Amino acid sequence: MKENEVIRVEDLDFTIETSKILSQVSLSVSKNEFVGLIGPNGSGKSTILKNIYRQYSPSSGAVYLNGKDIYRMKSKEVAQQMAVVAQENQPDFDFSVREMVMMGRYSRKKMFEQDDERDLEITEKALSMVGMQGTEERSFLSLSGGEKQRIYLAMAFAQESSLIILDEPTNHLDIGYQLYIMEIMRQFEDKTIFTSVHDMNLAARYCDRVILLQKGKIIANGTPEEVLTVEQIRSVFHVNTEIEKKNGVLNITYLGWTK
Repeated sequence: MKENEVIRVEDLDFTIETSKILSQVSLSVSKNEFVGLIGPNGSGKSTILKNIYRQYSPSSGAVYLNGKDIYRMKSKEVAQQMAVVAQENQPDFDFSVREMVMMGRYSRKKMFEQDDERDLEITEKALSMVGMQGTEERSFLSLSGGEKQRIYLAMAFAQESSLIILDEPTNHLDIGYQLYIMEIMRQFEDKTIFTSVHDMNLAARYCDRVILLQKGKIIANGTPEEVLTVEQIRSVFHVNTEIEKKNGVLNITYLGWTK
């Protein structure tokens, strides 16, 4: 592995029953990079992430976290280095918002160690970062889908891991909070961000690098300008577009579906 690599995926295959979902996927994410996975529904974005954060086990291949085989690491060790915001999250029991965010502190605590003032300060700061301060005593299950997503982001921030994995973090959020959350993540100078992104304009605006998937394979890997071209978008998404650069950022206008 290269010295600054936080994640390295080598020749990853993943099969469910007889369906091959990922085929020979290799990628890396370096320290302090903001990398986005993009691709059509069913292209394998979430499956790659789930193999990285160990919800799935690869059929073959390897995943390394800071140079270690992630499948040989203890759960607490992984959690100290990697926070995850997944698409499917639902606690079995109701908790207050504060209790939910405090769960992000578990990897920093010794067995039976009580929460202290620092844990509370970090929790309050995390809630403020996602615009949910003042909701500490509310029932988590009473929140809307978008509010719950912001609490899961706060849990990831409270975890204080240097790597954050996000599976479409702006899912369920209105456009204002989509931009707000991406702005927050973009400002983390000491964090490595690896996220799947549904909106190509968000990927173009915030990601240092974009990895484009199609049918379980990586077909492009580079800067947004290199990957998000009219030709490539038409080929993968079957959409005609116009692309221009405004204030140094690509802006993609969708013109309609094409075969």
